Amino acid sequence: MVKIDGRDHRDEGRRRPRGRRLLVAWFRYTCNGGIGRFANVARILRGFGHELVFTSLTDELAPDWPDFPGPVQPFASVREQDWDAVMVPGAGAADAQLALLARLREPRFGVRVQHVLNDPSRLDRFLAANASLQPHVVIFNNSHWRTADYRRLAGEAFHVLPGAVDPELFHPAPLKTFPARPPVLRLGGYAAKNPEPLLDALGELPPDCELHLYGALPGAARSQAAELAAGGRLQLHGPLFGPALADFYRDLDLVVTSETRAGWCNTAAEAMACGLPCMVSRAGTVDFARDGVNALVLPEVTGKAIAAAVGRLRDEPDLAHVLATNAVRTMRRFGWTAYCQQLLRCVEPPARKSYYHLPELGLHGKWDPRVRAGGLEPLLERCRNAAVLDLGAAEGIVGYAFGRRGARTLHGFASPSSSSGERAWPEPPSAPPIWPTGRASRATTRTCCWTPTTSSSSSASTTIYRPPAAPRACAAPWGGPGSGSPSAPRSS
Repeated sequence: MVKIDGRDHRDEGRRRPRGRRLLVAWFRYTCNGGIGRFANVARILRGFGHELVFTSLTDELAPDWPDFPGPVQPFASVREQDWDAVMVPGAGAADAQLALLARLREPRFGVRVQHVLNDPSRLDRFLAANASLQPHVVIFNNSHWRTADYRRLAGEAFHVLPGAVDPELFHPAPLKTFPARPPVLRLGGYAAKNPEPLLDALGELPPDCELHLYGALPGAARSQAAELAAGGRLQLHGPLFGPALADFYRDLDLVVTSETRAGWCNTAAEAMACGLPCMVSRAGTVDFARDGVNALVLPEVTGKAIAAAVGRLRDEPDLAHVLATNAVRTMRRFGWTAYCQQLLRCVEPPARKSYYHLPELGLHGKWDPRVRAGGLEPLLERCRNAAVLDLGAAEGIVGYAFGRRGARTLHGFASPSSSSGERAWPEPPSAPPIWPTGRASRATTRTCCWTPTTSSSSSASTTIYRPPAAPRACAAPWGGPGSGSPSAPRSS
């Protein structure tokens, strides 16, 4: 902005970057972690100049979630507008409702994005949503899924983007440490998902242990819970959100999660961020819980297993302190701002269509790259310091395999007009930052050559692939193992 004669003049020749217009389309916005995820995303993205709007395909416009970020708009109103992307936050609905997702296929809704917010045990529901939506992009919120699962889903790009926590809300209580022998040991957990093992654990634990649960208790567990509550060993706190939930965690000594199926376990993530020693099931914690490092991973979700883990931490308070300290450090990497920046990358139109899934090369297809290199093992064993010519380079999977095995020079050729849409030696995705920006530019097909340099240490020899120092007839790709090249947004 320039001031002339006391007046403000903006540079009209410069195009002002605009924020993304994103739509979340669902049916009823109930109180669950999947909806809460997008409530957090809306607050972050709006603060950076983007727009995120919620709509109901069934016009259920009253959200159950407290402090919901904005009104839920009728579908008829958003259908008259143009959007950069539309996101579907789950698949937990009846088949008749999931069939309504087909209404989002209109071009004006932009890139169609399906979020998979559970583990493969709910594959049938996600298949139903996928068939109706026909998404361009599929985003998994956990690493329970494998490449073989991707092939059952429609989509042009597949990403793994784990969840997040709010570090400003969920943080350790000042000066709190794990008590060696407190008069009462306060265990905490989530009442809504498989609480029976938690209730059973009280029968295995000494009388100085009491259980605190938040959330709505399922009907099947209410009889057992009533007996324990009458004896003073169980306290039910009901639904908690925001600061009240953070205070609930900080008043506890230990937290246990007993879920048997989940994508991202909010209870474990939030409790670990609050600096509590946690005993967790594997469901929903695979992306952040490391057994004996920042949590105790239960070998089985039973009352006896939970009681044994509690007893171990009571006998080893130093271990509890180590777990809590490492848990805080781990969860600092999972903030909502970083999540939203990666989300913006994922919801961009796929810069290239690819068959194979190799995120470090910007390839997000649904096939395991080892399929492409199948049968080449005899040649790969003999390729060190050799020059390799790949006449069908396509996405570069074969050349990449030879490069990792120590080939001296790799030459790849592919037609820019290939009807398959594959790209040779892809460049790093030009994904947008969290600040508003223009559309990401698409990578161009190139014929490329890598010249590897080898560095040796006392324990191993590492081959590092670097672009040549000066321009050559063949443009160099954007790096390889150990090159420090940028990676795709947290996909695997």
